[in-house]
Amino acid sequence: NLLRKVPVDRLHDRRCLLLSAACARLLSDRITLKESHAAIEAAEQASELIASNGAAAETVLRATWDHELADDSPAHVRHFHDHLKVAYDRRQVLGCSSADTAAMWTAWPGGSWFGFVHVADRVAVILSRGNRESVREQKAAICNLVRDVFEPPTEQDSPNVQVRPPEAVLLAESMYSSLDFSAIPELGVILSRAGCTDTAVLSHCVAARPHIRGCWVIDQLLGK
Repeated sequence: NLLRKVPVDRLHDRRCLLLSAACARLLSDRITLKESHAAIEAAEQASELIASNGAAAETVLRATWDHELADDSPAHVRHFHDHLKVAYDRRQVLGCSSADTAAMWTAWPGGSWFGFVHVADRVAVILSRGNRESVREQKAAICNLVRDVFEPPTEQDSPNVQVRPPEAVLLAESMYSSLDFSAIPELGVILSRAGCTDTAVLSHCVAARPHIRGCWVIDQLLGK
């Protein structure tokens, strides 16, 4: 239900693109086409542009979606691109895996919350291999990604990092660029020592859940 009930005023295209990319990366070992990996990277590139230059972000996504293949591209790759737009809702597309199809959808030019939900649904089914109970477990795991990028709802002021010591900013930048967020508990310690008292911020840094690009604590530190 969380995937379908986020309040409309909390829809942010940048975060949706990052959520879609994070979901697609769960299928990295199943993706077979270089174009599919490129789609994930395009979604992340567009997410960096969208706040300052929405037209440029649209161009990046459109160029990926409408990618013109080289004449010597393998036949199965050409088939994938020729039929993706009309066959996205089919379980199988001749010549490519379901993982490739899900990954390509991260670069959908109409990327939004609903685009992310589409990718998330496909990823959950692929990872669960169709097992209904496992689908629910996979969707619950994806919901934790949503909790990572959206600040928790509160009746008072929104959670706020409050302080931005250089050491914390450098660590946040390193995690954001490397996609390795294992040091986020250390980030919480640095913020606490620097005077951050917001319990939501400090709790988020030690929460036993995955962190991705778009993590709201890191975003606040980096001014994204």
